[in-house]
Amino acid sequence: MPFGQEIVRLPKVTKVGLRARFSERVHRRLRAQLHRPKVSRAREMNTINAEKILTAPSRLVAETRAEFRNAAVSMIESMGRQAKTITLDLAATHEMDATGLGTLVAIQNRAKQVGMTVRLVNVTEDVLTLLALTELLHLFVVESA
Repeated sequence: MPFGQEIVRLPKVTKVGLRARFSERVHRRLRAQLHRPKVSRAREMNTINAEKILTAPSRLVAETRAEFRNAAVSMIESMGRQAKTITLDLAATHEMDATGLGTLVAIQNRAKQVGMTVRLVNVTEDVLTLLALTELLHLFVVESA
C-alpha cells in the first residue's frame, strides 16, 4: 500500500431484495441520531438572521458541487460570526456521489472555522443511508424528511 493511503472499513451491509440493510450497530446509531431532539441554538436565542436556508440541487455530484459549495461558502462568509447555524435543505437531493459528500464536509469545515454548525433538514432516505454508511452523521445536525 502506498504511503499516506489508509484503508477505510465500512459497516457490514447485507443485500435483502432490492434494498441494502444496515448492520444492527449502524441501525441503532442512526435511529438514536434521528430521534434525539435537535434544537437550534439560534432559535433558542431568538436572534434575527441567525439562520439562513440553502437548498441543495437534486443531484449533488461532480457537475453540481462547485456551484453549491460556492453558494454555501459565500453565505457562510456573508453571515460572518453573527449567525450560529447554516441550514442545508436536502429535500430535493436524491442522488449524491463522493464529491457531493466531500462538498458537505467542506461546507461543514468552513462553517466550523467561523463558529457555526451545519444543519441538514429534509434529508431523504437515500442520502441518510449514504451518510450513515460513510459514518459522517456525527458531523451534522440531521433532521430527516
